[in-house]
Amino acid sequence: MRYYETVQGVNNTMKKVTRIACYCLLTIGLLATHSANASQDVAIDFVKNITNGAVAIIAKDLPDSDKRKQLTALLEQSVDTQWIAKFSMGQHWHQLSTLEQDNYVETFKHYLIGRYVPRFEDFHDAYYDIKGAELESDNSYVVHAQISTKTNETIDVAFKIHTHNNKDYKLYDVVAKGVSLLHTQRSEFASVLARKGPKFLIKKLEKRTKVATK
Repeated sequence: MRYYETVQGVNNTMKKVTRIACYCLLTIGLLATHSANASQDVAIDFVKNITNGAVAIIAKDLPDSDKRKQLTALLEQSVDTQWIAKFSMGQHWHQLSTLEQDNYVETFKHYLIGRYVPRFEDFHDAYYDIKGAELESDNSYVVHAQISTKTNETIDVAFKIHTHNNKDYKLYDVVAKGVSLLHTQRSEFASVLARKGPKFLIKKLEKRTKVATK
């Protein structure tokens, strides 16, 4: 009898533990889902701030030089230029010294600004419709949008952003009409790197940057 009571007691205890464990797992699952949804909302707000900020700057009654300064500041604040620079360099990144890496990242930032900031002005009077966001990896999100231009053209765009510790969100790629700016940039660099190496590429970027700032 005592044995039976002991077994029943153990079974009851196990049932309680199992229920508690299931409840905990369910709670964790719900919290994880809530956290993911919250992070996606933050990602959407981040992209909205970029697009709304760019449109507002372009619409200002300011000289073009002042507009470009403000657009440059927006790009520097929102885009992970260091990560993009390293990705674009590929395996050749490790061939550079720390000093050369720092110089390249700074040069690449100015190259990126000179190449893309003037293009912001092409989207004057554009309308951005954010469609939603999805989790791409543990710290990366894709925000889907449609851009309607003043010429009645509709462009499907995916803004790819990543974050560190769910705090600092940075844009690292834009995919428009199925074309990734990030991978296009890397492909352009790859042909030069294969023929001439990283140091030649850096000098080439420096020359382009100097021409663009004149």
